Amino acid sequence: MPSTESVRFAVLGAGGHAREVAWIATDIAGPDAVACFVDHDLSPLIGRTLAGRPVLRMQDLAGSGLAVCPAVGDPHIRERMMLEAASFGLAAAPVVHPSAIVAPTARLGEGIVVFPRVVISVDTEIGQHTHLNTAASIHHDVRIGRYVTVSPGAHLCGNTAVEDFAYVGAGAVVAPGHPERPLTVGRGAMIGAQSCVVRDIPPAVVACGVPARPLTRRSGAAELAPLPEWTLSSDE
Repeated sequence: MPSTESVRFAVLGAGGHAREVAWIATDIAGPDAVACFVDHDLSPLIGRTLAGRPVLRMQDLAGSGLAVCPAVGDPHIRERMMLEAASFGLAAAPVVHPSAIVAPTARLGEGIVVFPRVVISVDTEIGQHTHLNTAASIHHDVRIGRYVTVSPGAHLCGNTAVEDFAYVGAGAVVAPGHPERPLTVGRGAMIGAQSCVVRDIPPAVVACGVPARPLTRRSGAAELAPLPEWTLSSDE
């Protein structure tokens, strides 16, 4: 995995999250670390500047030699950005803020973004293009899939798993699992802010509360199994 200090970036996105990622990259490698932002072809920002840098289309980067970093909160949009970037021969590089604490046995995937004051503990595995936001903590033996978003101040306790495209809201907690049966947040699930997950969360649902319970399906998930009927007594 190349060092952030050795590359120049095109930040894919032009919103608040993109500006945050650009700030992290420049905090690591200096003001020239970010060459530009990239937005969709019909964006009114194309040809203008954002945070002092031009906003371009993806095709403008062909042959540029820049590394890319998809910098939007929605995991599915991040994936689409990277598929488009790959079609122009562009590859991602990691952005890991120096204030983050990363255990030597942690395994970080391609294009990961790690914000300030994140803690990544021992024997963890983080999939490609996952974003770990400010002050999140990832504890021992956690497995995080691809294109996951872990929001500011969220905590994943030991022996837990968060599958591809899931979203863990700000301040949420995923309680400890068991080494032989990790507590799992399913593929594409969304955990609401300040929620506490104490049971497995099915794929592609929105779950909120203390304890977190599935409330509804995420868009496009109607073909999945019915939502489980959880009661307070069953949680106890």
